[in-house]
Amino acid sequence: MATIVTAAALSLVASVTTASASASGDATAQTCWATGTPNIDSYNDWGYGKVQKATAPLRPGPYADCGTRETLYKDAPMTIYCHYNNKVGSTWFYVSAYPNWTRGWIYVGNITWDSAEECW
Repeated sequence: MATIVTAAALSLVASVTTASASASGDATAQTCWATGTPNIDSYNDWGYGKVQKATAPLRPGPYADCGTRETLYKDAPMTIYCHYNNKVGSTWFYVSAYPNWTRGWIYVGNITWDSAEECW
């Protein structure tokens, strides 16, 4: 009988842990996509930049938890459409980056740039 109770208790703990992780992941995903794509046609002061580190992730949203859309390499050029200060105080740029000209977000500390207006 003790074995059955222990197994049931472990199953309950696993279910609660999984639910908590899913809720946290869903919240992050919603934040990533809610702020993910500014209308680039509304920005006239586009800038240019390049990756200053050995590698830098291009993300689908302006947060480190947003995953990686593509990995960029040192000196990769990019068109910078705008910048955004996220809710945790980090600055991100919405860019189109070489080699595939993929659009996404890159952290300010990973690039050098010449100009960019605010996204929102």
